Amino acid sequence: MPEYITRVEATSNATGDTEDAFIELLTANPSILRVKRFRINVVTASIDDRVSWRLLRTTTAGATGVAGTTVKKKPGSRAAGATNNVKNGTAAFTVGTVGDQIDEGSFNARGGYEYVPRGDEEIPEVTGDAVNRVVLAIKASGASRLLDVMFEWED
Repeated sequence: MPEYITRVEATSNATGDTEDAFIELLTANPSILRVKRFRINVVTASIDDRVSWRLLRTTTAGATGVAGTTVKKKPGSRAAGATNNVKNGTAAFTVGTVGDQIDEGSFNARGGYEYVPRGDEEIPEVTGDAVNRVVLAIKASGASRLLDVMFEWED
C-alpha cells in the first residue's frame, strides 16, 4: 500500500495539561488506514515538562483543524485516500468523540518521541467508513510549548 507523511509545527494548548488534536485523518470507504509511525519533537527551549500523547479512533471530527499537506513517500503513488487535518498554530483543535484509545505514552520534553510498531501485527488500523478517524492528541504539562509533529501512514 502507498505511504504518506504529514507534518505540523504548532503550539500546545495555552492551558497546561490540556489536550489538543495535532493530526486527524479520515479515510474513505472502503479503504484501510494503517499507522506506520509518528514523531513528536519539542521545539521550545529545553525545559523539564512532561509531554503526553494518545493515539485514538474518534467517531466525530474535532473543531478548528485546518487542511494538512499530505506528501507521498514515493512520487508515483496514487493520491492519498485520507483527509488530513492538522492543528492550526496556537488555535485549540478539540478532540472529537473518542471511540477507542489505541495507545498512549509520555516523555520528558528535553527529548523527543518516536512511535514505530515492531511488526505488522502491531500496526493500528482503521477501516474507512466516513466516520472513524485516527487522531494523534497531545498535551504538555507546561503551557504553549512549540511542537513539531510528523505522522506517517499507509492507505
